[in-house]
Amino acid sequence: MATRLSSVSRAALAVGLFTAPALAQSVPFTSDLTGANEVPPVATAATGTGTFCYDSVSKLLEYTVTTTGMSGTSGHIHAGAPGSPGPIVFPLAGGPVLWSGVVGPFAPAEESLLVSGDLYVNIHSAAHPGGEIRDQLHFAGIAAAQSMRNAGAAPLNPAALLPDSTPGPVNGTVWTPVVDGTPSVWSPPLGPGSAFLLLVHTGPSVPDIFLGAPSGWILCSFAGPNPLAILGPVADSGGPVPFPVPIPSDCSLVSLSLCSQVVAFDGGTGFLRWTNALDFTIGSMP
Repeated sequence: MATRLSSVSRAALAVGLFTAPALAQSVPFTSDLTGANEVPPVATAATGTGTFCYDSVSKLLEYTVTTTGMSGTSGHIHAGAPGSPGPIVFPLAGGPVLWSGVVGPFAPAEESLLVSGDLYVNIHSAAHPGGEIRDQLHFAGIAAAQSMRNAGAAPLNPAALLPDSTPGPVNGTVWTPVVDGTPSVWSPPLGPGSAFLLLVHTGPSVPDIFLGAPSGWILCSFAGPNPLAILGPVADSGGPVPFPVPIPSDCSLVSLSLCSQVVAFDGGTGFLRWTNALDFTIGSMP
């Protein structure tokens, strides 16, 4: 279930929209429409889902809203906080069960309503002309799901790549995994002068590729067409090394699976050494 933006999240989104359009050119929003969200609540089994992509340069909003259990007569985007009715801002094209198109351009006041979470989508029916189901437009960049993956027998893939320890929004912010560069974590220990390179890729994982000892296993595909970030190298500090990865607020990244892995350049042996992998999904909905 989507939740209303906190003041911190609204501020972060506003910064992305107004001061960093290169990182926030397309901003995703979602809606889960129910009768319980109507004012007053409507007793109905009908539901709906909406996906929205706002272009902060053109000020246009692309939308797709689908409904089940009802035949809609009209649909609109309204101004109003949760629990409050409000005026129509934009009509939606389509119906009776699929609404899609582009609205805008947004005026500054309308963009402010979008950022603050004070726009909602409302689908009307003959039985409920004031609206049968509705929901706010929720910023879709919520906490990502992360999981750690190893292959083969330890110590060939040490668990040296750690998830981001800071929960919260990922899409449109920064993901900061940590590489434990402590030589003793690795077996055999990394030699002096080692360095690390974090590789993040949007392609699927490949079948585990064993490179032999002491190199280890390749768990992520880095040969595909969609590298998200390649950062480093970062010299071994003898301890944990954070890798800040900017994640653009982009509609195409929502629900996108990523695979990340670290390659260490062993200063003692000259070998490339591979860590475990992290799999995570941007904007995954709970």
